[in-house]
Parts: sequence; C-alpha cells; structure tokens
Amino acid sequence: MKKRFWENKPLSDFSRKEWELLCDGCGKCCLNKFQKTKKSPPVFTNVACRFLNIQKCKCKVYDERKNKKSDCLILSPKNIDQLVNWLPTSCSYRLIFEKKELPFWHHLNNNKNKNVHNTKNSVKNFAISEEYVDSTDMSNHMAKKINNT
Repeated sequence: MKKRFWENKPLSDFSRKEWELLCDGCGKCCLNKFQKTKKSPPVFTNVACRFLNIQKCKCKVYDERKNKKSDCLILSPKNIDQLVNWLPTSCSYRLIFEKKELPFWHHLNNNKNKNVHNTKNSVKNFAISEEYVDSTDMSNHMAKKINNT
C-alpha cells in the first residue's frame, strides 16, 4: 500500500483495506440523527447505536451490523455521494470526498490511533447508548458540537 494513498487516489479506487484504514474511529457516524424536515440537514444527537462500544468507539457487531440494525449507515465508495450529508463534517470519508485534508490528529498522519480520543474528536465520554434513552426523547439529546476538526 502506498504511503499517503488517500491524497491522490479517488475513493472509488480504494481497496477494502484502504477504505477501512481511512476511518478515524470517532464513532460519530453511529450517533442517532433526525431531520426536522425532508430538506433540512440531519441533526446529530449524543445518543449512540446500542451496538457501539462507546469507550472504544467500535461497533460490537461490525460484520453483521446490517442484519442487527436495518437502518445502519453502511458507507462505501459506491454510496458516499448519497450519504455524505449524513456524516459529520469532521468525518475522514467526508473530508476526502470533499477533497480536503485529513486533520493533524488522524492516525494516518501520525500513526497514533488514540489521538482521535485524546483530542476529543470521538464520541468517547460524550455519547450515551440508545438502550438508556426513550426514542420519543431524542430532541432533548441534540448534540451541541460534534464537528471538531
């Protein structure tokens, strides 16, 4: 694999390994979102999918997530153009799709996987599991700021 492969390669040409490596492990894509109207941007909450291990920001059922949660957002090079607005502006996939730089704290820039947590760019210590929240109460869980970059 080429060093800094993400800089000059279209997402559609990424190998599966490169695609997975691009993820910064923030867990923000696993936050519940809602739209006030069909045309309004999604509003992020601090409520995470029940399958997200919040302390590790990793899906507990990654390989079977679509079977476990039918509305799971499974991102791929083929659908990113349709789903990009459902990703936080700090998401690595969104940044590369929008032809922007990865942030300094991204593990591909510094080989430190925990920087996403150390710089408070993950949902660790911020999110709560949907297991503990009444689904009719989501509007009380709107996230104030999730797009640190």
